[in-house]
Amino acid sequence: LGDIYEFLAKKKTESIAHFERSKADNAAKKNKESSSNKESYEARKERDKRKRKLSNVISKCQSEIDSTEKKIKEMDVVIAGLDYTEQNKSTKILEEYGVLKNSIGELMGRWEEAEMELDLITASEPN
Repeated sequence: LGDIYEFLAKKKTESIAHFERSKADNAAKKNKESSSNKESYEARKERDKRKRKLSNVISKCQSEIDSTEKKIKEMDVVIAGLDYTEQNKSTKILEEYGVLKNSIGELMGRWEEAEMELDLITASEPN
């Protein structure tokens, strides 16, 4: 067994106080790193959550757009054969067609916004 001077020489310190200070500094650095890692983890977790939400919005919008486009195609066929002498019937069909057209415009807007936001999040991710 060695004495205190051998221990200090081994640790390359001049005094026990210096050794204790360096020990406390190392503990503080570890706490900072741990806190930084925790913040990084929380930020990554939040970013991944947002990406999942946006992906869900995108897929939902895409499916709604597909079904609305199918309805519009069906309406195109109906409108092509529409008898405009029956004003009530033709007006109702044309109003429904207009609603579908507006709806698809709104869906496309939501889809585009979600795509752009997802692209921004993906581009800002650290590699």
